[in-house]
Amino acid sequence: VTWSRISYAAVRILDRIKAAVRMGCHEGQMQSVPHLVLINPGFYTRTLRPLLTKWMMVYLRTHQLNGAPDEAISEYLNSELDTEVEGSAAQRVNQYAGDFHLKLLNLSRVWLRVLLPHVLSKTNRVQYGLLSPEDVQKALAEGIPVLKSRKLLAVPFVGKDVPSRASEFTHPDVQIGLTILSYAYEGLRPGDLRQVLLDLHTAMRECEGPFARRRPNILYSTWVERAGGRVR
Repeated sequence: VTWSRISYAAVRILDRIKAAVRMGCHEGQMQSVPHLVLINPGFYTRTLRPLLTKWMMVYLRTHQLNGAPDEAISEYLNSELDTEVEGSAAQRVNQYAGDFHLKLLNLSRVWLRVLLPHVLSKTNRVQYGLLSPEDVQKALAEGIPVLKSRKLLAVPFVGKDVPSRASEFTHPDVQIGLTILSYAYEGLRPGDLRQVLLDLHTAMRECEGPFARRRPNILYSTWVERAGGRVR
């Protein structure tokens, strides 16, 4: 599988996913306010999951899962979680997939069938979200310890802009998914941005070569330029 074919396939699949999401919002299967939220799980199963399976296959191909036919991978990814994958699909996948790729396949299978529709059905700042600096200060003032995990990861909310006092999500993959969405919807907090810049500064000191060609400097310049600024 060549990179040009992967890139072309990725663009086409993304276009189809965008079209499906627009259709879902128009038909009331999804909502776009305050952000994209899945309302009808059946719409995900019928319309979105087949497209996301194709997108996942592109991802797996970029991780050198080569040789196994597309239809075998698709059948494997869409098989029920509570049953053993049997038949020619499993045999063909196992023929080409090593231990690392089987782990990727099984994780992808769980995300496509269970985790992704679950996290997409939640509303940010209502059912989950990040603790604001004010939330942290309020908890400390009330004598409630704030663990590092609650400071950095998404936590359950009990109402609009009301985080839980001390609870956390028990499923690690759900926590990861909701954390990614939280940062996507809410953006970086001042403390997050400060830590990112400190990490870039540390990485810069550990690099060698001309200052302008060091990867941390190039990354920082890219961020500034995409935000409309300019690095001298």
